[in-house]
Amino acid sequence: MRALKLTVALGLAMFMAGCVPSLHPLYTEEDLVYDPALVGTWTEEESEDTWTFRKLGDTAYDLIYTEEGVPARFEAHLVQVGEFLFLDTYPGEPDIKNDFYLIHLIPAHIFLRSEIEGDVLRYAMLDLDWLKKMISEKKVDIGHEEIEGGILLTAPPEELQAFLAKYAEDDKAFPDPQELRREK
Repeated sequence: MRALKLTVALGLAMFMAGCVPSLHPLYTEEDLVYDPALVGTWTEEESEDTWTFRKLGDTAYDLIYTEEGVPARFEAHLVQVGEFLFLDTYPGEPDIKNDFYLIHLIPAHIFLRSEIEGDVLRYAMLDLDWLKKMISEKKVDIGHEEIEGGILLTAPPEELQAFLAKYAEDDKAFPDPQELRREK
């Protein structure tokens, strides 16, 4: 019960936005790839929000996602899963000075099926409603917890990769791809 209460801190906002967070990363060190084409600043058409990727070590990126002028820092990794590339994002340390509050927050990974073509970055997130339906119909069996109307994946990286490899081409699992363009 205590663990359930703590995981609520993953953020009601993620669930309301339809994201599917995971306690574990999508990758092991052997699965990581680095593509210098990702480095730079990307924007969505008709939006001032930006995604700025900088190299962080050999296989990681420092991601500053700015929404409505408010920046947030993430660590990001590119992971090759079968024929598909996924971006695993993980929040950086929040700027909160209250240690007691901080210990109640459990950061989570979010996975985006990604494709980089020149100055275009396309991504799609796993659809929460699709996943709920597949789990309720017993068509998907993956470690998870149902929390506050959302799903928190609890499976280890190998299980997450097998799951994503199986459904990466499914447009219902990854609907409505978004497109970002590199700023010049």
